[in-house]
Amino acid sequence: MKSNHIFLMFILYSFQTAAQVTNVREHFALGYGYRKHSSAITLAYNGTFIFGQKQIIHAGFGVRMTSFNEQPRDFFGISKNRSGVSINPTQKVNINAFNVPIYLELHSKYLLLGGNIDLFGFSIGKKISSATIFGIKKPDSLFIKPTFINFLGRGTNNSEVYIGLKPNRDLTIRLGISLLYAEYHAQYRLSKKNYEYGRYFHDAMMPFISIVYNSDR
Repeated sequence: MKSNHIFLMFILYSFQTAAQVTNVREHFALGYGYRKHSSAITLAYNGTFIFGQKQIIHAGFGVRMTSFNEQPRDFFGISKNRSGVSINPTQKVNINAFNVPIYLELHSKYLLLGGNIDLFGFSIGKKISSATIFGIKKPDSLFIKPTFINFLGRGTNNSEVYIGLKPNRDLTIRLGISLLYAEYHAQYRLSKKNYEYGRYFHDAMMPFISIVYNSDR
């Protein structure tokens, strides 16, 4: 995840070179992303430090819940022994991820350019069956569930790039692109015992809109 490392280095550089913290702001955001057969609802809180006399650089951390929903489609193997193997859920995908994202924004009076990346957290979701399995002699069944631990590209995480419109100090409207990386952990059942069947991923890029309420701490 080279983009994650570049983003983190930029954040650290901003902290070191900014003149001083002039203000701290809180943000409460509700967002919705959609593309054909896929959608994501986000609910987030974050605090940002505002740097410099011109208050251009805003950076901070927060917490975010992302509820990802999608019609059944292929998830692809991650580990070497599952490379080229895909699984397809037999039911609608729903993964709820709870993560800690890092934010960076560049502000003018009425506009902003920003982005965020989930760093770590956890995911939950219903255990569902899959119709596809290879290399196992007569398995009883194959089940998948969201990978529980999310950490820098592992598990289910969300990244956003956006522009923001600021009609007033208390309200921001973000319009942008969300890149959601969803991951399942699979097990198959054979002779009344469960066996590991690897991790599988799917990524979904979708436009989103988010309404943000801002307040001074």
